[in-house]
Amino acid sequence: GTQLMMMCMVNYFLIDREESPVRVAERERNQESAAPMIPTDAGGAVSDVEEVEKRLANARIRVEAMGFDVGLRMMEHVALESGAFETYLDMVKFICKDFWEAAFGKQVNVLMTNRRGLFVLKDTRFPLVAHISPNVTSAASANRNASDFSLFPAGVVCGALSRLGMKCRVIVDVSELPKATFSIQVL
Repeated sequence: GTQLMMMCMVNYFLIDREESPVRVAERERNQESAAPMIPTDAGGAVSDVEEVEKRLANARIRVEAMGFDVGLRMMEHVALESGAFETYLDMVKFICKDFWEAAFGKQVNVLMTNRRGLFVLKDTRFPLVAHISPNVTSAASANRNASDFSLFPAGVVCGALSRLGMKCRVIVDVSELPKATFSIQVL
């Protein structure tokens, strides 16, 4: 069902599609060893590397925005029979149980809060990064790849919470594969 849809979308946008925005920008960044200066409209100069970095950042924003849209749509289906949520904590608990199960095939392992608008969700074996092994490549490369993979689910969680009425920022830490830590800050 929904888990399969999520996995297929992530695979399409971040793995299978050779010309995904993130992969194109990374390839261009890696090809630019020398940084010749190119003129700008303002009369100054900007290096090719700076332009590639800007495109890479824009590509990452687009991937997260795709996740946001998917999260909005998924929440429409998952929260169909649930009642109104009275607090942000109720919303996040719903995300940890029902939404996480529908989206990722399991529930969140740990939920922590400081009761002042910060929620931390820990998934000890997050399915979307569990296949990335730090043993296959360098640890830095594995973490960079995992970081790219975390953009889409960060957007999904943010979009789902937005559909419930919570304006928030979601940051995902995947520095200890296959664990993922989602920090949700209410805005």
